[in-house]
Formats: sequence, structure tokens, C-alpha cells
Amino acid sequence: MSRAAAPAIWSAGADEAALMRKLTWRIVPLLGVCWVVNWIDRINIGFARLGFQGDLGVSEVQVGLIIGLYSVGYLLFEVPSNILMERIGARRTLTRIMVLWGLITVATAFARNGTELMIARLALGAAEAGFFPGAILYMTYWFPAAYRARITSRFIIANAVAGIIGAPLSGWIMGNMGGIGQLQGWQWLFIVEGIPPLLLAAVVWSCLSDRPTEARWLSAIEVGVLERALARDEAPVRSHVGPRTWSLAILRDHRVYLLAIGFCFTIICTGNVVQIWAPSIIRDAGASDVLRVGWLSALPWAVGVAVMLLVARSSDRMRERRWHFLVLGVFVGVAMLFLPTFSSSVTGAVVTLSLLTSAYLSAISIFWTISALYLPLASRAVGIAFINTLGQLGGLFAPNLITWAKVSTGNVGLGLSVIGVVVLMGVVAVFTATRGKVADTDAPVEA
Repeated sequence: MSRAAAPAIWSAGADEAALMRKLTWRIVPLLGVCWVVNWIDRINIGFARLGFQGDLGVSEVQVGLIIGLYSVGYLLFEVPSNILMERIGARRTLTRIMVLWGLITVATAFARNGTELMIARLALGAAEAGFFPGAILYMTYWFPAAYRARITSRFIIANAVAGIIGAPLSGWIMGNMGGIGQLQGWQWLFIVEGIPPLLLAAVVWSCLSDRPTEARWLSAIEVGVLERALARDEAPVRSHVGPRTWSLAILRDHRVYLLAIGFCFTIICTGNVVQIWAPSIIRDAGASDVLRVGWLSALPWAVGVAVMLLVARSSDRMRERRWHFLVLGVFVGVAMLFLPTFSSSVTGAVVTLSLLTSAYLSAISIFWTISALYLPLASRAVGIAFINTLGQLGGLFAPNLITWAKVSTGNVGLGLSVIGVVVLMGVVAVFTATRGKVADTDAPVEA
């Protein structure tokens, strides 16, 4: 149906919910598939290290640097990428990001030593820097605040799907493709998992619309309903934060820094454990076969999906974010503290990682809903990227702390315990930043 021929009468409640469902099916699956592939290429280093560490003579200290340098590239290029996206649009920005990270992932297969692996990870971080904050920003163009916890949670499902698919796939590639074409299993891992983003980049270029007004698949009435729904969010946010004529002024708000600290300590540090170190934790607990490690590493993510969807629905139904995040963050911290006690039990390690991953995934979806409530439209691109950028410091801190603990004590237990304490500190930072937060709008929540 053309926009000119669109029906003239809409009932605000039911039709807004129907429109949200239409937007969800059109936007979230495509971004979600891209995020699955992004996540697999980001965390496959956790499996690849089980092979290249011996083949290339890479030390434990170098492993920590290889993992951590990804965050350096991220730190340098994330905010510029989001600013560029505001100027040239999501379609061009996300396509560029996907092509670059796919090529770099494939090239990593041909690294000859630890130094070249460090360079590759640094480049990968720089290439991927704008994808996640760009996707989060992009969804604020389309979805009002009352829907965002569930929309974000559906997008964050990709993290879990990447773990569910990526862990067994990585284990299978490592265990079965070594020797083909005179390449090792870890080399095939990077090659096979680097091709999908190159293919998906073409889909993004063809299917993504930068803004609702450019979407030919929306009628004029639908665009109007959506613009009114989004406008409801702006008034309370502006009254809470105050007017901004320059987007970088958001960086003077102390709450942005508290949120960044909370994101760094609670989300990024935890993510580093469940994404990168879980295979090593499970292997060290007694699961020596790489394929078995892959399947066991997938289980926490499968459990986490179900829990995250329930928590996100609860948060949207109650229109409450702060206490949800507090409970989830405390749960993450306590689970992290208990994880070292199961260093010799595969079952105990997998169960604890399942609880930890469930709370972690749920906390991500709640966190980005909280953050969006504080950022006016003019500052949202910079604010989201800035919070995510500072948060990436956790990607430097966590792997090097765990590496230091393993080199010093022979296991990662001390490092996990310290991260558990750091997580709880991050929860306090977010709880402090969200005192007197703006309320969600009274928009329908049936989507």
C-alpha cells in the first residue's frame, strides 16, 4: 500500500502496538543476525587460543594482551564511528563495519606469531567499534522507551545465540578441520567465521532504512504514529537532563561517567569471563576434549536466553529498571565470587556459569534501557558511544587480571574473585547514577 493510500483512521493504543510488532520483525532479526556473527568473531579467540598458543609459542602474558588489545581499538574508534553514523546514516556505517571486520577476521588466520595476533586483534577492535553502539542508537530512532527493554533483550539474544551456535561450531572446526589445506584448526576457525559478515554486509546495504521517514515499507500514517510515540520520550528526558544545544555537552554530566563505570565493571568485566574465558574454565575443570568443551560452553547461553526474556518482560511490565539492575548485578557479583570454588568440577562450573550468564544477559538489556532514559536526542549518539567506549576499559582490565592470576597462582580463581568485587562496585555506581530517574512513558506495552 502506498503512503498516499494509507487508511486515515488509527486507534492510538492497539495500532501503536501493532506498528511496534511490524517494526520489530522488520529490524530486529536482521540486526540480530549481524550481531550473532559479530559476537562469534569477537569471542572465537577464546577457542582459537586453545590451538595457537601451542602452535605459535604464545605465552600466557601474550594471551592477555592479545585479548585486551581488542578493547584498545574499540576505545579509539567507537565515538567517531557513532558521530559518523549520525552524519552518513546507519546503512553506510554498518556495511562498512561488517566488511572490515570480516576481512580482518579472515586475515587473522595467517598470523605467524603473538605480535601479529596482537595487531590483528587491535585492528578487529577498531573495525567493530561502532557496530553495537550504532545498533543501539539505530533502535532509538524506531522504538519508544516503553518498548526498549524487550526490544533490546531480543537484540541481546544474539549474544546468547552466538554462544549457543559459536561454541559448538568453534569446537567442531578446531577438532575436525585441522590439517585441511595444511592449515591448523584455529586457522580454519578464523577463515570460516570471517566469511559471513562479508555476505551479510550486502544484505544490510540492500535492506536497511536509515530513518522511518525513508522507509518505503511504512505508510504515511504509520510514520506519523511512530513520530508521535518517539516525541513522547523527548519531553521528560529534556526536563530531566536539561536543554542541550551541543551534543558533546552530555559529557559534562557526572551521571554519564557513573553509568560508564557501571557498564565497565558490571557488564564488560563479566562479559569477558563468560565470553572469552568460559571455555578455558570448563577445560581446566576437567573437560579436556575440545568438542565437549564447545557443547558445555553453549549451555549457559541457552539458559540465559530464557531468563533474559522473562526479566526484560518483567521490567517493561513494571516500567522499572533500577531495582531490576541492582538485583541482577548483585547476583552476577556473588556468582563470580563462587565460581572459583568449582575449579575442579565440570558440573559445578557449568551450573555457575549458567547462572552468571543469565544474570549478565538480563543486565545488559536493562542497562541500555536505563541509559537511553538520560540521553536527549541531540546527545544520544555521543552518549551511548561514550558510555560503551569507557566501558571497554574492562576489556583491558579483566583479561590481564585473569592472566596475572593464572601465572601467579596456577589458576584463575583469584582473578575471578577480584572481578566479583569489581562487579558489585559497578552495581553501586549505576544505582547511584539512577537516583530520581525519569519514569517510562505510559505507552502501550503489548508488543
